[in-house]
Amino acid sequence: MPMRIQAEKMLRHVGTGWQEIVMANIDGMDIPGVRLSRWKLDPETMGPEQYHGNAEGFLYVSRGSGTIWANGHPWPLDHETVVWLEPGDRYRIQSGNEGIEILHVVVEINDMTA
Repeated sequence: MPMRIQAEKMLRHVGTGWQEIVMANIDGMDIPGVRLSRWKLDPETMGPEQYHGNAEGFLYVSRGSGTIWANGHPWPLDHETVVWLEPGDRYRIQSGNEGIEILHVVVEINDMTA
């Protein structure tokens, strides 16, 4: 069944030069096991370190460019770049001189052996 998530239910996390708008949350009742958010970083800004534990992450650069520092290694991010992050990866996003906007999806991995 389709769900409509209204703006007032979206969480906003804000730091110096960055914001995350959480549109659907793993811990909420919207979509179990999935977190969808939109990141916006001002020009030349370093976002907070991210770690998802036992979850995969997918990033899609919708605007701008920058660098993702994943497990200590830099990787360029350009418009329409897609990045897959494995469980346990640690990373930070640094925006370029025009800033960057990213759609970010986190999906919990269930242990099928239990």
